[in-house]
Amino acid sequence: MAVPQLLNDIINTLLALAAPAALISLVLAGISLRREGGTTFLIGASFTKWMFWSVLFLTLTPLLSWFSSFGVGGDEVPQHIPPAAAMQPVGGNQPLRPMGM
Repeated sequence: MAVPQLLNDIINTLLALAAPAALISLVLAGISLRREGGTTFLIGASFTKWMFWSVLFLTLTPLLSWFSSFGVGGDEVPQHIPPAAAMQPVGGNQPLRPMGM
């Protein structure tokens, strides 16, 4: 059974937003480190939480492509979202699909 196109589009969007989310997480980690204090921050406090999310977001796409190179996972990891100009109607009232599919 094929994965629905809407689910593929949602996954592509979330993977495209992983790098900006990592940057925002790093900024929030810096703010929380400033609030917690200098070199004496608590392990498991908000600084650690934001650093965890930034590392997770930064390594998500490379990890998925690494797993797919071993044959684990479904399709190839998408690297970008196709622009709207590359979309064309398939026919009638059908939804838009990328060219070449």
